[in-house]
Amino acid sequence: MELNLRRNSLFLLYKKVVSALGVEALGVWSLVLATTSLGRLADVGAASGLSRFVAAAKARKDAARELIFVETAVITNAALFLGIALLLWAPAYFGLALVMKGAALSSGRALLPYSLASFVLMGTTSATTGAIVGQHRSDQKSMLMVSGLVVQLLVALAFVKDHGLPALAWAQIAQNAVIFVAGWFLIVRNHFGSWTLRFPLIWRKDAFRQLTGFGLKLQAVLIVGMTYDPLVKFLMSSMGGLAAVGFLEMAQRLIMQLRQIIVTPSLPLVPVFSHLLESDPGGLEALYQKALRISIILGVPLMASVALASPIISLIWLGHTERTFIMFLIVFSIGWLVNLIAAPGYLLGIGVGYVRWNLYGACLTAGGICLLGGILGHFLGSLGVALASSAMLALGSVLPMIMNCRALHIRALPHGSELRSAVGETYGLLVR
Repeated sequence: MELNLRRNSLFLLYKKVVSALGVEALGVWSLVLATTSLGRLADVGAASGLSRFVAAAKARKDAARELIFVETAVITNAALFLGIALLLWAPAYFGLALVMKGAALSSGRALLPYSLASFVLMGTTSATTGAIVGQHRSDQKSMLMVSGLVVQLLVALAFVKDHGLPALAWAQIAQNAVIFVAGWFLIVRNHFGSWTLRFPLIWRKDAFRQLTGFGLKLQAVLIVGMTYDPLVKFLMSSMGGLAAVGFLEMAQRLIMQLRQIIVTPSLPLVPVFSHLLESDPGGLEALYQKALRISIILGVPLMASVALASPIISLIWLGHTERTFIMFLIVFSIGWLVNLIAAPGYLLGIGVGYVRWNLYGACLTAGGICLLGGILGHFLGSLGVALASSAMLALGSVLPMIMNCRALHIRALPHGSELRSAVGETYGLLVR
């Protein structure tokens, strides 16, 4: 339900924005978001491993410790992201001049405070949603995400025609605010068994150390990985213009939302891999291969459908067949397909504690985009940036998949006979 709503709301929202404001306006908002997202480079990772600590405390029936972890993470992220936003304002304000000019620059700077407010709320929201997952209530997290998407869509559709780009910012702020507030109340209800008015006021140094000690290892990977979006958009802006950034935003958002259909259900693999490493190491390969087969069987037709249907998608969203947008859908569907197939290997590394190759893969992607994107973009414009970005995304995803499996003496890819058998079983289920 959550993923379907995301796709449908995305179609409605972007169609409305493009119709009312034009695709370049979407490019402006996309660049502002990419600029403020760089603030996550200073995140200490308090929420990254929160679900692990909450679940462990819950298993030990240590209710007091469970809530201490949650409140410490919420307070840490709220204070940290607010501080980052205040420090980021001036560099972002003047930095936008590097990728925008004229009226676009004025619009981008006017949107900056809203984007930073959304940034702070998003940081605190990651703590509440992580805690809910740790309480073994992923269903509630999905409910929160759906509620936030509905609020975002309603606010944007209600105000974008009369107020333009600020309405997009208001919608995102409203979305994150709803998820955070409702999420906190659900955490408290899950903890005490009833609706209780309580504010996050407890902060413990020892809990902070545990959260950040584990979280920083994951955060190093996430931080490098997060540079992908702004790097691609900045290169696209300089090589192809704001319209190309708008088409890029639409293409990647659609592909990534579809990708989540397969990747999101795979996220619980991390604690299972961790458990198997301690209790039954021989079971790691069987679980990994099963997850890999599912990713291939579902991912290939899904991304192929996006590429084949790209002209129709262009007609629905833009009202005409836009060559650049179609080209982006086809090129990025290939790169994200490889990333999707490699996802079980990435999660395997986190589950068993081998995050080194995940980090190397993220560095390969980021560095490759800077080098290859600049070269191909110089000769081929927006197409060159798209080709370089997709290729480096794929290479950076394959590297940790292969090396994590090699470290555990696990086959990185399934045998052909296993894959054919799995395809037959899947087809049989669909037919029945």
